[in-house]
Amino acid sequence: MIAAAWLGGCYATITPSNEELMARPDALPPDAEPVTLDAPPVLSACAPDSTLSVCLSFDQPQLTSPYANEGVLPLGAQHANVTRTSIEGGGAALFGATSTMAFAPNTQLVNIVAIDAQIRLDAEIAVGARMGIIDADNTTPGMSLFVYAGAVAGTHRVRCTVGGPDLFVDTTISLGVFTVLRCTCEAGMVTAYRDGVKLGELAGCAPASGTTAGLQIGQNSRAGSSLPPNEPLIGAIGRLRLWTALP
Repeated sequence: MIAAAWLGGCYATITPSNEELMARPDALPPDAEPVTLDAPPVLSACAPDSTLSVCLSFDQPQLTSPYANEGVLPLGAQHANVTRTSIEGGGAALFGATSTMAFAPNTQLVNIVAIDAQIRLDAEIAVGARMGIIDADNTTPGMSLFVYAGAVAGTHRVRCTVGGPDLFVDTTISLGVFTVLRCTCEAGMVTAYRDGVKLGELAGCAPASGTTAGLQIGQNSRAGSSLPPNEPLIGAIGRLRLWTALP
């Protein structure tokens, strides 16, 4: 600001010093360079990690088939009728009634102790029905993640399996909104989380594998019975990660 003062019958102009201007950023002169703050970097969902066996970020512009695993294992997921949709910070795989995606059985797909899936439901689940997120059918020790219709309309149940018994937990997932489901096996306890909040736990887990029938993504696998997959996810998966150590 430039101020004028009455001094002995005339006005004198008083201009703030540079020090004063620097102390008041809002008082910088009109020709001052604007200050631009750098946005924080977007961290990759599949950052290098020797324990990240499987990682699918779906950030690539095109979802080619097979879709290359971005984790440490040299795997590729064959898929059909899966499209890419843009989301904040990257991409997501959009699944519908005819979509399929799966990893073939592989002897390296072992010792999984943590499952992480960012999902979005785009349709309500019918009473008595469920949608598959991942499933290693008839594999021992196996793994799976399903979302069921809840006992009350509009609510849901999550089934989490990591090399042991099925853990069921109740929650409510809003349609059209991404949420993160995580299942872990630590000290013999399988634990389910949603958006970082613990939903429940159950004794009896063990490191899981997908060596017998592979791993189905976005559906229930029936590969162990030589049947096509069913119970598809109607929605999207923003990322899917499997670790051999707790992240």
